[in-house]
Amino acid sequence: MGLDLANVSLPPRGPRTVVEPVDLSRFAGYQATVTQLPALMAGRASSDRTRTLIQFVKDWNYWLDYRVAMLDGPPPADSDPFDLACIATVVHALTARDGVGVPEWVHRYRADPPRLVTGRRADSGYGLLIVADAPAVCADHRVYFEPEMLERGTP
Repeated sequence: MGLDLANVSLPPRGPRTVVEPVDLSRFAGYQATVTQLPALMAGRASSDRTRTLIQFVKDWNYWLDYRVAMLDGPPPADSDPFDLACIATVVHALTARDGVGVPEWVHRYRADPPRLVTGRRADSGYGLLIVADAPAVCADHRVYFEPEMLERGTP
């Protein structure tokens, strides 16, 4: 008992897909700045807050000419204290890694108690693994993340 392929017909062809190049220049300059980050992170789930920071890292790594503009000043001081500590940690790690002047305001913010950038406790079993491998500047802010996060968006 075999399959008779002589009587098999293919379905009719669908519409042809056309792929056209997209002008991405209109997106240049849309990188979030540190003053905008707290508003983008406010009232969101921890995964959304982390995604906002990861997008900031991606933009930092990809849009080299916009780095100074992305550090447009301290974030609003009335923002969520944990969000401010997360932003300070990420900015501190990126600027220190890339030899860009570390903004003075990053030294103002620390999490208490220490936490992962996801909001989880740093003293849990999982947290201790992240803390052990985190960039050194994380200890200054008591907010920890995996060093691979800093490589997101690298061309």
